[in-house]
Amino acid sequence: MKISRATTLYRQFPPFFATKILVSEMIRKFLDPKRAGSYAQVGEDRILFHLVSSSKSRFYVDVGCNHPIEKSNTYLLYQMGWRGLCIDANPHLIGLFSRVRPRDICHQACVGTGSGTVEFLLADESALSHVVGARQVHSDSSRGREIELSVTSLSSLLTEHSVPNRFGLLSIDLEGLDEEIIRSIDLNRWRPEVIVIELHGFELLSCASHPVVKHLLEFGYRLDSFSANNAFFVENQSRSN
Repeated sequence: MKISRATTLYRQFPPFFATKILVSEMIRKFLDPKRAGSYAQVGEDRILFHLVSSSKSRFYVDVGCNHPIEKSNTYLLYQMGWRGLCIDANPHLIGLFSRVRPRDICHQACVGTGSGTVEFLLADESALSHVVGARQVHSDSSRGREIELSVTSLSSLLTEHSVPNRFGLLSIDLEGLDEEIIRSIDLNRWRPEVIVIELHGFELLSCASHPVVKHLLEFGYRLDSFSANNAFFVENQSRSN
């Protein structure tokens, strides 16, 4: 028997959030019935859905996950039954994640490659929050308040939460630390099938020379597509076998 969309939502989410989602979907379908739903910033989740549609893992790691719904790379997959480890330095957002997406493992941590503590800016626009000094500041990203946080490596978090060695998706958006973090992961131990990562200084005509592209090519990934600031890498079949 086919399960209704409403039944699925009320099984997956608390009643208040399930009702909000259901009402918003009904309104959107009425106003624009041919629109393909997307929750990410510029449709990244639709690309990801295409890339991981045949994955047997149905597990993601979302680093710098920000809001559980708005501009989320993984919320569409969550609605389709996926779950994963979601990490962000903002305690308010992690609390919201825990309420809205109870199947996920939600961990508040400042991910980095060093040790000790750093000053972290909780920007008024949460998507622009960042480690102070780790990025080129945009016009509105310096508005907010600074807090001191301990630095935790991504590898230690993957180990702590028993993330499987092979999983479907790794999403990284750390506002200036993206390259450092992808280089810090032991990709011989953890093998995401698809990696989406924000790249700075990326140009299509010279993409092969970008350090992140070169690094992931060395570990058996190929650049599949690019959208706005995000690059999508897929594990080569020869390496996965």
